[in-house]
Amino acid sequence: MRATGNPVYNSAMPAGKSRTIVTKKRRPPLPTDLKERSRDLRRNTTVPEQKLWAILRSRQLAGLKFRRQAVIGSFIVDFYCEAAKLVVEVDGESHVGRCEADEQRAAYLTQRGLRVVRVTNDDVLRDIDAVAMAVVQAAGKDPHPPHPNPLPGGEGTGA
Repeated sequence: MRATGNPVYNSAMPAGKSRTIVTKKRRPPLPTDLKERSRDLRRNTTVPEQKLWAILRSRQLAGLKFRRQAVIGSFIVDFYCEAAKLVVEVDGESHVGRCEADEQRAAYLTQRGLRVVRVTNDDVLRDIDAVAMAVVQAAGKDPHPPHPNPLPGGEGTGA
């Protein structure tokens, strides 16, 4: 065996010792039908989902990382923030007459330690700022954090 100059693999180990390889925790594989349905939902989003995704994506909202149309158990949720254990559901026409099913779904998610925030299409279309504020508060973040670069010595306060 030729030495590669990599100290991790070329250093001598004492007899009877072994290396522990740390690997990234991986999610279990998704059932194919849920995976395909999730992809389809991402390709065919509603206007309110597009509008909400525009402020949730790329950690734009309070630094929270969201995934859209995420699979949790046997359900696909609209938006999911793993770090905050938060699910955001946008309810539109597809949820009319499904109150019992939505309650069972919310109970399943809650039993797994997740918080569920439900907003309507109208909420998103009429007052996206209020929806964003509700999401930030549900995530346990301060909706009004201090400015990262305050003016020195109270400049700009009018005093």
